[in-house]
Amino acid sequence: FCIFAGINPKAEGETMDALDLLKADHQRVNSLFEQFQSENGRQQKRALFEAIRNDLEAHTSVEESVFYPAFKNYPDFQNLIAASYEEHDEVKSLLTEIEQLGTGSLELDSRVSILMEKVERHVQKEDTELFPMVRRIMRRAERERLGRHMEAIKQHRQLAA
Repeated sequence: FCIFAGINPKAEGETMDALDLLKADHQRVNSLFEQFQSENGRQQKRALFEAIRNDLEAHTSVEESVFYPAFKNYPDFQNLIAASYEEHDEVKSLLTEIEQLGTGSLELDSRVSILMEKVERHVQKEDTELFPMVRRIMRRAERERLGRHMEAIKQHRQLAA
């Protein structure tokens, strides 16, 4: 199996804006979920779950420390961002529950399916509600600057791990 963690989805020298960076994260995690669903081996499923967990933790960390705070002074964003924090808390809780399951646990598949559904709903809300609002108020150059900051935070996190 192939794990995509750590692959940089942009061309060399190209700056990815914050929304493109988050969407690339979404696509990578979705691919990992698909691999998890098609895998039969317990050890491989556990390794894929670890990759999903690592990517989700990095993603939620950068959203919570950089992306969401960038919009704290915009009242139109407050409800969506508050809901996003709640969704992140649910995902983090599920990640902890799944992490505590043994490799051979029969619950692994069902718990990861629930996690996948929660992540898919969160991604859908960001894609259809939050990201269009961001595009309306933030020019591409500003989104690129925010994206560079987000990438730097993610790289620092990977080096610290």
